[in-house]
Amino acid sequence: MTKRSIVAIASLALILSASSTQAQFKGAGKYQSGVVEYQTNATDFSFDQEKSKVAIKPSGKGGDGGFTLQLNAKFIDCPAVGNDGGQAGKCGLSSTPVTNHVLEVNLHVLGSLGVKAGLLYNIEKGKTTFVEGGKNKVRAGDLGGALVSVLFSTSVGVDGIRMRETGSDVAHPTTGCAALPLPPANTCADGLIYGIAGFRAGEDPDITCATTAECEENGPQPALICTGGLCAVEPCNVDADCDQNGGGSGGTGQCNCTTDQCCDEATSPGCNAIC
Repeated sequence: MTKRSIVAIASLALILSASSTQAQFKGAGKYQSGVVEYQTNATDFSFDQEKSKVAIKPSGKGGDGGFTLQLNAKFIDCPAVGNDGGQAGKCGLSSTPVTNHVLEVNLHVLGSLGVKAGLLYNIEKGKTTFVEGGKNKVRAGDLGGALVSVLFSTSVGVDGIRMRETGSDVAHPTTGCAALPLPPANTCADGLIYGIAGFRAGEDPDITCATTAECEENGPQPALICTGGLCAVEPCNVDADCDQNGGGSGGTGQCNCTTDQCCDEATSPGCNAIC
């Protein structure tokens, strides 16, 4: 074998090694979802549901920690808290932005390991920026040091992403947003939810209801009634209004007087206590 052949083989080996390393750590696929309003809770915060989205992308770049997350919520509105210049969709004054809202991120890795994280973000003139880094994109490497390495080269499932108002104690050393993973009883991701990763369904004129019972064909839905040919949440002013108008399974007897809609404590704990 000639010297030139040996050099060529060695060079090829280095190229293949580098390619293999890059393929191993680059990651695959991505997660992207729209962000829609969480209609169970009545908060002062709303946004453009047609244009808002959240995206998680794998990364092999040093310091990224395996992936990046971007929250692109558009035209956030909060008239009671304060819109900049009083303009709709400009939540958060340029001089005093809304601070320490929480993006709750639930991941599922290694078969049975659930990881919950709380990412702090501010809102200024209708746009979000993470406290860490000051942009609308954050790196996994910024979340919690070496612990994120458990995610490297593994399949990661997304169990849910929620936009929340600030938690009860986001700075607490063991239950606040710096804890990773967040414990079940945490003081970071316990503020009211106003946004959730998902989509807005379209309408199908071929599917309608004639009675409230038809809204419960696949199981009890005691907060629903049939109105105008469609299943809808029953409106209310007091608990006694939540009776499904005498139909269906009888109603919940629980009115959320903030949203003026009937609710079910079994599926939305605390909804009736708001009154």
